Amino acid sequence: MYITSEGIILKQTKILGGRRMITIFSKNYGKISCGTSITEGGKNKTALALRPFTYGRYELFKGRSAYNIQGAETIKSYYGIGENIDKYMAASYALELTDLVLQEEEPVPALFNLLHDFFDIIEKRKSAFETLVVAYRIKLLEPLGLKASDGMISQGALKEGPDADIIETLKFIENSKLEGLANLALKSEQENRLKSLLNDFYAYHLGIEKLKSEGMVL
Repeated sequence: MYITSEGIILKQTKILGGRRMITIFSKNYGKISCGTSITEGGKNKTALALRPFTYGRYELFKGRSAYNIQGAETIKSYYGIGENIDKYMAASYALELTDLVLQEEEPVPALFNLLHDFFDIIEKRKSAFETLVVAYRIKLLEPLGLKASDGMISQGALKEGPDADIIETLKFIENSKLEGLANLALKSEQENRLKSLLNDFYAYHLGIEKLKSEGMVL
């Protein structure tokens, strides 16, 4: 069966026989792992559309137990993300985290749109990339049926008195659209406190404790 969907490339992995596995966060079908024989260094349009930080349209053949990429075209490639190492690592963290929270073939359109917005914002952003990652981590929870502020307060991680400013900041981010946070820059103390709280929250609720890219960002 042949299917077509817009999607965002999450990662690629080399496998035997010169093939690669491409993980696509598709808009219509959720996360899909697809095989391909298209070479990584190719200059054709299909090869360019299979690189991370690419938003494209993908034609896939779905077999009994696997997907294979038949064709691809780039809708937008976020070249600007690679222009700054801190920006690149922040975006890499968002990709890795998104990959970890997604289940195979379970569409999450709200999260797809959130990741797309994150790329649009961080590509243009000049500084405070970690603040945007913190905001993304907070906003990512809602499509998964979680709310950071409620969980942290109920578990006693946040207390109204000493953490009043953190609670206010957390709820502000939760209640704002990501594009409305494009110019947000947290103070270092607030940012570090939220990072620590989110690390604990993700470990407890999602079993995510350490990312490969975490040391570069958090």
